[in-house]
Amino acid sequence: MFLCFYRGEYVMKIIHRSVASEIERRGITVMSGFLQDTERVSLLEEAMQMQMSPAPRVINSRPVTQDFDMGFIDRQSKSYPRSIALIDDVEKTLTDVCCEYLEDEFIFNNCVVQRYKTSHQGILPHKDGVAYGGVVANVVLQGMGKFFLCEGGGFQEIPLWPGDLVVMAANGYGRWDNTPLHTISDISDERFIYGLRWRRV
Repeated sequence: MFLCFYRGEYVMKIIHRSVASEIERRGITVMSGFLQDTERVSLLEEAMQMQMSPAPRVINSRPVTQDFDMGFIDRQSKSYPRSIALIDDVEKTLTDVCCEYLEDEFIFNNCVVQRYKTSHQGILPHKDGVAYGGVVANVVLQGMGKFFLCEGGGFQEIPLWPGDLVVMAANGYGRWDNTPLHTISDISDERFIYGLRWRRV
């Protein structure tokens, strides 16, 4: 069965429901070309206007190095309508596609834009934490870097390009109680990403 979701000016790519089982099996899936290029550029222009500050160096009460800039998106605000419309679309699309594996209905209440400059280190291997549930979604707006899954003592690169949507399992998705261990490094071109999460507690 296929899902094609439309809302406003954003036309969501046709998504096969098998992506839900792939997330449960691997902990991750990539929807290549999720955004059309004109939509991506429009979102990037809006994201570049947001106020950003350096991300905290410590996450999940552990000294995990992360080095990038970030800005929070208030979904109740009218300041960034394109971004909020996209968040609404991704949330509704994934809720429908992944419903059989979701323990609870999720709401993206932790939404940020991340900016990685070429001088930034990225993030060392980490999991997002058990406080985050359902799924974690990242939308790549611009730039190049390397995203790796850390499995069995090794690193598996997951190629990502501008316009791609990467979705990871989080606490309460099927058998998962956290996101897979992952890392971001080798920023070769300034990178902008939407990071969408549901903080349960």
